[in-house]
Amino acid sequence: MKIFLSIISSFLFAGMMIAQVPQSFSYQSMAMDANGQIVANQMVGVQINILEETTMGNIVYSESHSVMTTDLGHLSLQIGQGQTQDNFLEIQWVSNDHFLNIQMDLTGGTDYVNMGTVQFLSVPYAYLALEAADGIPGPPGVTGLVGPQGAAGATGATGAPGPDGVGGVGPTGPQGPDGPEGDKGATGPKGPDGTPDGPQGPIGEQGPQGPPASIFTGLAGPQGPAGEEGDRGADGVNGPKGPKGEPGIGGGIPGPIGATGPIGPSAGPDGPAGPVGDVGPPGETGDQGATGATGQDGIGLLTMDNIEPSGWFITPIYLDNGTNRADGLPGLRYLNGSVWIDL
Repeated sequence: MKIFLSIISSFLFAGMMIAQVPQSFSYQSMAMDANGQIVANQMVGVQINILEETTMGNIVYSESHSVMTTDLGHLSLQIGQGQTQDNFLEIQWVSNDHFLNIQMDLTGGTDYVNMGTVQFLSVPYAYLALEAADGIPGPPGVTGLVGPQGAAGATGATGAPGPDGVGGVGPTGPQGPDGPEGDKGATGPKGPDGTPDGPQGPIGEQGPQGPPASIFTGLAGPQGPAGEEGDRGADGVNGPKGPKGEPGIGGGIPGPIGATGPIGPSAGPDGPAGPVGDVGPPGETGDQGATGATGQDGIGLLTMDNIEPSGWFITPIYLDNGTNRADGLPGLRYLNGSVWIDL
């Protein structure tokens, strides 16, 4: 699997002995896979190679590391303190240009993949050396206390005397070689620190501009979690009422015609019969006319009766003996509907 590694920090001091250049420096980076996903909490293998003169030059120092990445895929190591068979102190930093080559195995083994090479432009102690050589030093701090004097070394051999000069002592002969150095005395106590606010020395000349930055560009960190939703703001004031819209085209669509109701009855029932009117007063009896001639016998003779006929089959006319007639005289009566009237 191809791995993408982005250098995100400069080389830093990891440790320094007094009055000596550092014996290692820090290297920090981010480990990601080919899909750009962070490789977190995983042991990875890192191969460090320091090349001389060019990016394809000889490897003058090589070491390996096994490093555990953090939750964010960050790894940190000290170049100069890895597993190696080379001597970090034998690197001739001032003789040639030097380049840093990084290789990595995502699985933590030694099947390394080349991640690229970048040139050492200048390291902190080089700036320190440049300032010591060319810069004007500031005023010295307060001198520390003198430590106890060490034991005196053995006295060197006396040189042979020169020839006597004319009329006096001749010139002194050359000094003999120094005797062996005596044992180093115990280190004296550290003197007090110099005054921190002393005048600053003049700024040294600016060095030449370095080449453009390498392609190892730091990646943006993962996006932080979204903040909590804020309180809802107060409702705004209602805006002015808009102008009245244009009337619509045409009226609404008429609804469907309802079903026809049932037909009512053609006529109502017959009302009850009105009451029989009052019988008018009988008229005056007229003069009796002359007796007519006897007629022929009829088909039948009506029997005088004092009871109005009734039943299903009745004769609509009968001869009343005067009992039911208004005038009290015998005469015919006729059934008009349901009412008998005098003839």
